[in-house]
Amino acid sequence: MLIMVNKRATLVASLLLITPVIPANAQTVSAVCTKAGAMKLQNGTRFTCVRSGKNLLWRKSPSTSKTSPPPSTSTTTTIPSAPTSFANLVENFRGISYAAWLKSREKIVASNRESIEVNVVVGPNSTLNYKSPQTAFALVSRLFAGYTRPTAVDLLGFSYKDRDWAVQKMDELMPNKGSGWIYDVACPSPSNCGGGGAFSDGSDKFLIVIGVDSKSNNSVEGTLEAHEFTHVIQQSVMRKGNPWPLYDPWPPTWFWEGQAEFAQNAAMWFESFDMYTKRRRDVISELLYTPSFDRAYIESFFVVNGDDAWRKKHGGWRQYDLGSMFVEILTSLRGPDSTMEMWKLAQTGVGFAEAFKRVYGTSLDAALPIMAQAIALQLGR
Repeated sequence: MLIMVNKRATLVASLLLITPVIPANAQTVSAVCTKAGAMKLQNGTRFTCVRSGKNLLWRKSPSTSKTSPPPSTSTTTTIPSAPTSFANLVENFRGISYAAWLKSREKIVASNRESIEVNVVVGPNSTLNYKSPQTAFALVSRLFAGYTRPTAVDLLGFSYKDRDWAVQKMDELMPNKGSGWIYDVACPSPSNCGGGGAFSDGSDKFLIVIGVDSKSNNSVEGTLEAHEFTHVIQQSVMRKGNPWPLYDPWPPTWFWEGQAEFAQNAAMWFESFDMYTKRRRDVISELLYTPSFDRAYIESFFVVNGDDAWRKKHGGWRQYDLGSMFVEILTSLRGPDSTMEMWKLAQTGVGFAEAFKRVYGTSLDAALPIMAQAIALQLGR
């Protein structure tokens, strides 16, 4: 897959850089190099602006892998400076998205390919929208390589016509895990039968259940499967199936869903930042077009395992969109492993706030106002 480029975009005319001496590894890029540390993508190659004596020159950045070429583009794309800590997060808010995607891509490229045994069970009147769930599962496994993951998983796919069959089959594959969820959440009506869920019995047995009547991008591109497999890894790290409602030391719902929402796009579009950006925008579209989701609202949302009053106040989709932006920030700072490290600590009984401080080096209370401001700025507020 290649980075998509707007066909109407025009190439910037190449500028001649007049310097006394140009090192052999310096490159001419069709944009002026004005700030040391700035990065650009041009013709599939990443360049960094470096100081050479009194001059600023573009130098080719090293590839992240000898076997996987960098994402391609036919024109020059400016890469904003990446944040490196909470101290400069707000200053570099424009670089959050790219930094998180790039660190995720580098992890996937560097990880060994994983083989996941998938037992697919499909209803008699049903057909899977995404034909190769093993691909999505393998990519997520590489994204979180080094953390517990199953070697096998059952995948149950069903349509509205097959709901009764699906309930019976779920009870067979994963007894006593609330198969009524199929009626209530995954497939409540013919026009709303595209939900997914991931279940564990606390051993090494995992089940992913997916309604197949939806034909949305999420349903046909593998992102739904990647999302649910992220939940499988979360539960495998915790060594138990998730309770409801979640409680400490389980990470809050917005981290649970936010990590899966971020991972689905980071994994499936690891070769295309343009496609990652498009699908990311799909996820946060309501935030973008609703002015009331400002800094104050965002900061008030991030409550660790809020009570019924909190759940009533905040729409259910916020755990996905705001949650994904929260996880994206953490990934931009410390990479995808850091977000799974939160689960590893939770498994030992460490609460979310304490785990956050251990992994990210600052308290959750101190980080939240900064993160809320950075998210608000990304939303244009």
